Amino acid sequence: MLKFTFLLASVSLLGLIGFILFLARMIRMISIISHAIETSVGENRFEDRIDLKAPRPIARLANSINLLFEELGQKERQIAEIKRSIEEKEQESALLWLEIERNLCLAKEDAETDPLTGLYNRKGMKDKLATEIKKMQESGKPLSVLMADLDHFKRINDNFGHQTGDVIIKLFAELLKNTVRMSDMVVRYGGEEFLIVLPATPAKNAIQIAKRINKAFPEFVSNRLEDIENLKCTVSIGVADFPEIAQEIEELIEAADQALYEAKRSGRNMVVYYGDLINLNARPLSA
Repeated sequence: MLKFTFLLASVSLLGLIGFILFLARMIRMISIISHAIETSVGENRFEDRIDLKAPRPIARLANSINLLFEELGQKERQIAEIKRSIEEKEQESALLWLEIERNLCLAKEDAETDPLTGLYNRKGMKDKLATEIKKMQESGKPLSVLMADLDHFKRINDNFGHQTGDVIIKLFAELLKNTVRMSDMVVRYGGEEFLIVLPATPAKNAIQIAKRINKAFPEFVSNRLEDIENLKCTVSIGVADFPEIAQEIEELIEAADQALYEAKRSGRNMVVYYGDLINLNARPLSA
């Protein structure tokens, strides 16, 4: 009886030891699986796989986790591809907007620029002239404008051809750009007529500039077109200033235009200041 009891106790002890060993093995395997999950999720390494020789339930669990890792890896790659595609689209959109802005600037420049001379045209002049006058009002400085017109230009076109006329227009534009300051504005106002805006310039200085242009133009053309015989080019210029003569843009341009008209009427190839006409019954400025 005693031997039987001892045998039974030994078997029970062995069974308990076996169960403890089995349980320890299960705990170790679960720990390996847990560590693998923690590492893969924490480092986004879903390409790793759990490889265990384990009892069927644990093996099924590891296989399920491996399948989950594979699916998560695919999703991760899809998300990365979508993110890359979005970044590419954002870069393309940014480049597209830059191109649109550049084209808008070019279109605005084309709309405000005379194609023959590269000068501002009449449309591009008004806003800029208004800005300059506002600056002069705020600073208390004067501003002068010159209205220049090439004399007998139709006769030049008729006698020497329109191509020669275009060359003369470009030469006059070049002379103006060479004569005035960077801060000044030169405008092809229409046809053979040009407007020169001289910020922070009193009338007496503007008259000197106009006379310099008037004197230089014939020789400038002759030197450039010396192969064309009997070509004579002169220019008439009217001068007006802000705020002495006019307070508004339209009045200022009209005053310069009236001074130019008087230069034309008086024989051309001269400079006339509108202020000198006020006491000589000049045409009144429109209201």
